[in-house]
Formats: sequence, C-alpha cells, structure tokens
Amino acid sequence: SYTGGTLIETGTLQIGNGGSSGALGSGAVDDRGLLRFARSDAVTVGNAITGSGGVEQTVGHLTLSSTDNAWTGTTRVSSGSLATGGAEQLPNASAVQVAAGASLTLAGNETIGSLSADGMVTVQGNVTTTGDQRYGGGLTISAAAPITLSAGGLLDASAQAANSLGSQVLNLTANSVQLLAPQDLSLGAVQLANGGQISAEHVALTGALTLSGGELKLIARAAPDAAKAETSPTALIPLTGQPLAVAEATLTQADGSTLNIASGATLSVSALGSIDLNQTANEVAGSIAVLSGAAYNTAWSANVQGAVGIQTRVRLAGQTLNIGGAGLEADFAEISAAKLATVDTAAITVRLPYDNIAAGTTLSQPGLLLNLLPGAFQTAFSFGGAGDSGINVSIGARATGNRTEGPDSGFLTVRPLLGAQGSTAIYLVGPVSLAAGAGYSLFHDGAGKSGEIPVFYNNVLPAVPQLTSALSSVTAVSESARRDRFEEAVRTENVTVRLRAGVIAEVGPGRAATTGSGGVQSPPSCDSADCQP
Repeated sequence: SYTGGTLIETGTLQIGNGGSSGALGSGAVDDRGLLRFARSDAVTVGNAITGSGGVEQTVGHLTLSSTDNAWTGTTRVSSGSLATGGAEQLPNASAVQVAAGASLTLAGNETIGSLSADGMVTVQGNVTTTGDQRYGGGLTISAAAPITLSAGGLLDASAQAANSLGSQVLNLTANSVQLLAPQDLSLGAVQLANGGQISAEHVALTGALTLSGGELKLIARAAPDAAKAETSPTALIPLTGQPLAVAEATLTQADGSTLNIASGATLSVSALGSIDLNQTANEVAGSIAVLSGAAYNTAWSANVQGAVGIQTRVRLAGQTLNIGGAGLEADFAEISAAKLATVDTAAITVRLPYDNIAAGTTLSQPGLLLNLLPGAFQTAFSFGGAGDSGINVSIGARATGNRTEGPDSGFLTVRPLLGAQGSTAIYLVGPVSLAAGAGYSLFHDGAGKSGEIPVFYNNVLPAVPQLTSALSSVTAVSESARRDRFEEAVRTENVTVRLRAGVIAEVGPGRAATTGSGGVQSPPSCDSADCQP
C-alpha cells in the first residue's frame, strides 16, 4: 500500500488478481485510462476518482463511498456486484453498464449519464439519467418513500418476471417508457414525451399523468375479484333477473390526480375489471381509448357468479374528452364532460341491453349515462352536432359481438335532471337505425319530458321507456278492467267486497246468501241436507 494520489496516465490499473489482496493508495485517483477492480472479497473504496477514464468491477463485491467521484468514462460491472454507499456516489456523466449475471445496487438518489443493465439493478432512491435507462435483467425497488425514475430517453423495465417494483408510489419521467410490473403498481407523476406501455396487475393513478405525444398503453391485467363486486340496490340483469353487481375497479384514479393528454397524443387504457378515471379536471385534447373487458367487440354476457350478475363499468370524466383510437367499450359507462366528442370512427360502445318489457327503468341500469358539466352549456355543440358530427355510440345493440340472445335495445340517461339550458342538446350517431321494423330501440328516460336536455339519435328522438315492467303495466290494466266489469255485474249486498277477499258467493236474483261477516250461510227456509253448506 502507499499514501498519496494515483495517476493512471494510460492503459489499465488493476487492483487485485482474483484474490483478497490489492489496494489503492490513500489519495485521490486521476483516471485517464481504466481502473479495474479484481478482488474476490468485499471491499469499500472511499477514494475520489476523477478523470476521463473508466472504472470496471470484475469479481467480488465493490462499494464506492465517495461523493466526489467524477470520472467521465464508462462504468462497467462485468461480474460480481457494484454498490454505492449512499446518495450521488457515481459520476453524473458516466454511462453505467451491468453485464448479465452481475448486479448493481444504488443506495440513494443517483444521477448518471445512462444505464444499460442485463444484470439485476436494485435502487433505494431516485435514478436520473440524461440518456436511456434500460433494466434488462430486472429492476428491484427497495424503498418506503416515493421513487422517481427520470430518463432523458427510453425508460425500459420490461423484464416483467424479474422486476419487483415495491408498493410505494412510482414517479416516471422519460421520452418513452416500457414498464411491466409483476404486481400492483401505484403511479404518481408521469411525464412522457412519446408514450410507450405501462402494465401491472392493478394500476392506481395518484398524480398527474402528462402525455405530450405518441401513444401510451396503460394496462391492468388482474381479473376482478368477484367478492369485491358492488351490488346495485335496484338494477337487475336482463334475461336472468339476478341483481346487477359492478365489477371491482382494477384501474383507478385517485382524487386530485389528473390526465393531461396533449393534441396529437393518445392514451389507450385497458383492464379486465372496471375502470375509474373520474376526475373532472382531466383534459384530453388528444384522444383516449378505454376498454373494460377482454377484447373489443365482445358480446354482452350476464356473467352470473353466485347470486349476482357482475358487469364492468367505465367511469370517465374531464373538461375535454375526445374518444379516439379503438373507442370506449364496457358493459356500461358513465361519462362526465364539458365537451365530448368521438374521433373519426371511434365510438362509445356499451354492451348491456335494456329490457323495456320485463324490467323498465326502475329495475334497469342505464347502459350509458352522460353527465354534462357546467362548461357544456357555454360551448356550442359541446356534445356533438347535428348531422354527421354527432357522437358515435352503440348502446345495448345485438350487433356488438354478434349477440343472439336478449333484447336489441339500449337505455340512455342524461344528467343533470331537468337541466335543459338554451340550445344545448346531445347529438348521437349510431350504426343501427330506429326506423320502424329495424328491430333496434334506443330509450331515453328524459324523452318527451319538458325541461330535460334534448337527445337526438341519427336525427330521431329516442323512445320513451316504461317506468316499470310493461308486462306489469299490462297486467295491472287488465286486472282493473276485469274488476270494473265484475263489480258492475255483482249486485248482491256485500258480495263485491267479499269476492275481492276470496269469498265464494252466489250471484243472482233472490235473497242475499250472505249476511254480516259470516260468509256463506244456508237459507233459513231450507231443511234439506242438500241445502247445508
């Protein structure tokens, strides 16, 4: 060993030769070539290393503990492991490489030039790179506080099976991202210039998601837990009659979080369960596509599990919402906006049919609820325009997935109730005609009601639905008419009341056979056994 500094003018200085000996001097290192560590044991180096050269770790475990490290060449972990002892102990300008089978552990916040890893990387703080971050051998996040990964280029953590991203909030900043989590994921602030893909079991958005360009695919892979379905207090499943239950939301947006999708950008969201993106501060100047279910153009299913039929729901809100890409599809949907539009051929598709005969609105879940926010009444044609500029929809139609069973009709409701203001109206365009004999029917519970926001479907007013079962209504009318005719025919004293109570009586001329409350009695002049009741 020696005291003083170390200068590597050119070539390679190797510390150790595969054993447990070998050391630098106690002073700083000016590295203009390559500094290689080759000790098989665990060693900590506290020397400040600067210069234009690189550093290589080849065997054993090396910990760097100086905050004054500033070399500009490549940092390579060829084998063994490299760790930092705290925050900011790798140089900001160095490109870090980790070979397959090797590992890197960052014990605190770290800023480097770039990271390309085929081995495992463990981070315990924020990681910032001016270039790419590629975690090809897996990324482990070990932290309780929120972690930020910030890359000037691509952020790639797509080795799903090798990743372990923790339960803390994860913030992301990058040009584009490929992030596949094997477990649930809680996302904080996400800023992307050119989209990418983020996939996890459950996805929770807790901060601002800002997409400046490209397409971001946001995927929740988990099947919804049937035990977490919320049963409706009134709505029933068409055909089967079980109570309707809303599937667990597997992709959610927390209160106070926002979506900011710039013009030209697209956010494509998909989940097997329900989707809640229900914050009214959302702004989608570009477009958003939302799929709740396994695939687009899926036929409606009652999905009876136990005593309920579980249906997926999309709740989407924002000041401006442009439905684009592959469109929006779910069993049923609730959309709140100040301005709503569909882009090109994209449509809002809800699978849940409406049974106007056996259920009526009282026992039915609307397939589509449109809620006009205050700004909708201050903008001309905020919810579509007359003619070809309407909002593309398909509500409860058999055509979705080529369904062969159940009603071929849909149920639309609009909020606010009695909310008509000025010339504001909703213009819908659909692939199914409402012409007589076409088979499809669209019902709007505000149709024909004074004060309700007008709705037009293919320039035709939707039908007025039954409040209760049409069969019940027909039965009630028939029963009333039968009762009126019966009471008109019955003239014997007290017989009408008793018949309604299920008491048998004779009807015709002569003395009343009933007196008081005793029901049928034998005439007092009859002594024959045949006359006895």
